[in-house]
Amino acid sequence: FVGQITSRDKTDQIGTASYTARDFMHHLLGSTGTYIFKKTTPEAITKKDCSDVAVGVTKLFKTGISIKKMIFENQCLYDIIIKAYRKVKGETGKNYLPVMVENKVSVIEKGESSGVTLTQGVNITNATYSDTIDNMVDLVKIYNDKHKKVGEVKNDKNLSKYGVYQAAYQKESGKDAKKAAKAQ
Repeated sequence: FVGQITSRDKTDQIGTASYTARDFMHHLLGSTGTYIFKKTTPEAITKKDCSDVAVGVTKLFKTGISIKKMIFENQCLYDIIIKAYRKVKGETGKNYLPVMVENKVSVIEKGESSGVTLTQGVNITNATYSDTIDNMVDLVKIYNDKHKKVGEVKNDKNLSKYGVYQAAYQKESGKDAKKAAKAQ
């Protein structure tokens, strides 16, 4: 772990101090930007985001897929990277994950081993776990360039369990619309 101290708490009565340290991904999570990317790969988008907040990059998963156009207005830089890689998921069939390697951003294929083994009591002193459906999408409606609905992709299991969380996808020429909609 390489990071920065971002907060400090002191207690007078017992004389203790607590520190919170965050890795450099914190710069991407706490920063926003406005961009228009045309004919750009997710790798190039990641490099631009990181460059804007002076965070280095190392191994970025090479998709080699150029995204026709993506517009971001006052968006979290981390979210921009996620959305760019998610945009090509329909073509690659892979999920991607930004991670920190020391003080540089790397984007790996989700599920790739980090090579680190964590053991309770050795290198884990306390742990919590949480789940959220805050960003879940279980129904994607597909529209053509005239804004007419031409199809949809849905996850029936999640729909019956959680209700509808909907997104829209505009069909792009040369792309499998159902495959791209599933990536959302």
